[in-house]
Amino acid sequence: MVNMQVCALDCETLRDLLQDRDLQCLVLDCRSFFAFNSSHVRGSCNVRLSTIVRRRAKGAVGLEHILPNEEARARLHKRLYHAVVLLDERSADLEASKRDSTLQLALNTLCREARDARICFLKGEFSPRSQVAFSGFPPTHQNPPSPSPRVERTRMEFRS
Repeated sequence: MVNMQVCALDCETLRDLLQDRDLQCLVLDCRSFFAFNSSHVRGSCNVRLSTIVRRRAKGAVGLEHILPNEEARARLHKRLYHAVVLLDERSADLEASKRDSTLQLALNTLCREARDARICFLKGEFSPRSQVAFSGFPPTHQNPPSPSPRVERTRMEFRS
């Protein structure tokens, strides 16, 4: 396990960080694909690790698995992000997350491959209740890699 200083943020601090356009922020959403598509912070990237990748990696995955967007990876390596914020739906704090969780695997990868990045963790959990902090921003249906504080909600319809 890689040891590195990880700061904790609450929803209001994250909102303020995202509102400041001068401070570029990368938000990595470690929740499930379905939870991410239900609602997420606009511009955030969903970290999706399949069970097979997780099993084969045995705790060490490459940055390309955590951040598949090549442009975002390049920006991270060039230190163009003020902060990288990790969030999930279950962990009330970093110590409470499981060792093999997507959150911990993403954190370990960032500590190993993006050492200069300021890594933060959303204290508490990201859920529809925590979105109150983002309620001043209307939902959208786009998912560009931009640092915007808006919460997106996507509606999926199934027809038989």
